[in-house]
Amino acid sequence: MTTPEYFEFIYDFSVTFWKVLELESRVLIRASVARIVQETQSQVKCDNYSLIVQKCLNILKQITNKKELVVQYYGEVEQCLLPLFEFMTDPSKISFAEDIMVILKNLIKKTQSVSENAMKLFFTLEKLFNKNNC
Repeated sequence: MTTPEYFEFIYDFSVTFWKVLELESRVLIRASVARIVQETQSQVKCDNYSLIVQKCLNILKQITNKKELVVQYYGEVEQCLLPLFEFMTDPSKISFAEDIMVILKNLIKKTQSVSENAMKLFFTLEKLFNKNNC
């Protein structure tokens, strides 16, 4: 379980060091996505698997919630997130499909547009609804 202190830390850190983070945000996105992919595709799940994945997803949600960054670097940000979006081809195999949709929502909300890659994800919503028995 993620504590409120963790979210406060991420928020305070991102506000305080935003100028530095802005320059390195794509590196953080790539590193977080790579770790999620690594943890998810690993045949042997470590004890902290869900904690690691959730913390990486929280970093991605915080970054994609920053309008200035998303608008300025949208193409790069989306390209960095594509490996994460590929998990949505079968959301029944992952536990974090809803988090991916939050990241997508952040991108759409901040840019006020829907990219071709985002449209592809909308076609996976039926699978997500089926997974959640909606």
